[in-house]
Amino acid sequence: MKIRWILALALTAFGSTACVTRNDTLKLDIPAENKATVYGLAETKVMFGVERDLSITAIDGVNTFRGWGKGYPVSVELTPGRHTLTVLYRITDQGAPGPTGETKLEVDVRAGRTYVSDLVLEDGRWTPSIREITDEEMRVAEERRAKIRAEQFEN
Repeated sequence: MKIRWILALALTAFGSTACVTRNDTLKLDIPAENKATVYGLAETKVMFGVERDLSITAIDGVNTFRGWGKGYPVSVELTPGRHTLTVLYRITDQGAPGPTGETKLEVDVRAGRTYVSDLVLEDGRWTPSIREITDEEMRVAEERRAKIRAEQFEN
């Protein structure tokens, strides 16, 4: 009986964390010039600060859950045109759970372009949004990410 209880507890813990696993992009098997990339959020502070996570749970009503251990994608590739993305966001402040919610965002993407999501605090409420970024903004972001990763592995 004790073994069953421990197994049930372990499965419950695993199941509750699998949905928010940070994953790579949900990819389309078409040339890059024929698709757009939408990046979600996976901002993690090791110690003090605000963490903001945004995963894409559905594209045009189709669930993107990829199974236990994989969860929802943080970023997706889309065909050009209008899409409805259902996004799940989570805020953690100083390690304490904060606002969490799911909402739908309308996006109109162009082939070969890159889009980023954001969570903005407006009138006391966190609001998700998606906007197109320039190639220069993408280059700066990639450099920043590389620098952060290099600093993490130095310590």
